[in-house]
Amino acid sequence: MKTKTLLVALLLTGFVWSSCKKNPLGSELPKPTATNIEVGTSNNKRGIIGADFHLNADILAGDKIALVKVLIAQKPTETYASAWKLELSWESYAGAKNTNVHRHFTIPADAPKGAYDFYLIVTDQNGTKLEIREDFSLVAASDLPFNPSFTFRNVPAEDQVYKKGDVLTSRFGVNDVKDEGTLSAVLIKSSAKHYPETVSQIDFTRAINVGTFVADTSPSWGMFTTITIGAEKDLSFPENQPITGAKAWESGKYNFVMFYENKVHKISIYKSVPIVIDYQ
Repeated sequence: MKTKTLLVALLLTGFVWSSCKKNPLGSELPKPTATNIEVGTSNNKRGIIGADFHLNADILAGDKIALVKVLIAQKPTETYASAWKLELSWESYAGAKNTNVHRHFTIPADAPKGAYDFYLIVTDQNGTKLEIREDFSLVAASDLPFNPSFTFRNVPAEDQVYKKGDVLTSRFGVNDVKDEGTLSAVLIKSSAKHYPETVSQIDFTRAINVGTFVADTSPSWGMFTTITIGAEKDLSFPENQPITGAKAWESGKYNFVMFYENKVHKISIYKSVPIVIDYQ
């Protein structure tokens, strides 16, 4: 059946009408702005029904943030199996002048497939509002070209402690894939506050490359590498890079992160394992 979305349309129109505010002197107040927006993994603007969803944006308030909200709404021109929408809001950003909104949430299993409008809405304490709309789609996992998964054979255990001179082993694989994809593993200090979720997002000035491997057509394949804690150079290809500067070895908490990324189909998965390095 074709879902009636007049109420949603009126509500969204209200967002637009209320977006501009003026101060008592008549000039417009500054509105929030957003950069580095990612709606879905690698900004693919796609959600998988019943699966985890990724949202990222750097927000700068006009004054201070009051509320950050997401709305996924059905389009009035589309036909859906049932009426559905999703609204989420986060008051935890209230009072911040600028912040990174990095959120994961599950697309509910009862969401019907189809084309949607995705809204990121930031309300400012000065009464202004930022509204960003993106064309968006919800798909079933069975409709994807493939649905990859990891196999872990020899990787660090959670909170495992490594000392200077210890060898960190990385052996893992990816299953049920096709076309060219990339496996990669990195070590990142927690203090670096760097949280990539795809190979493309890795900043190697802040991440120690533990290995990168590209395959073409195999449905299941993997990588095996080792790195010594305290090594002078990483495992970058084709030339090892010095482990200096922002990624220099030190004691503290690290994240060992494994990635699979397929740019052909815009499908990625990752796994982050917290470890500890005692560099005395």
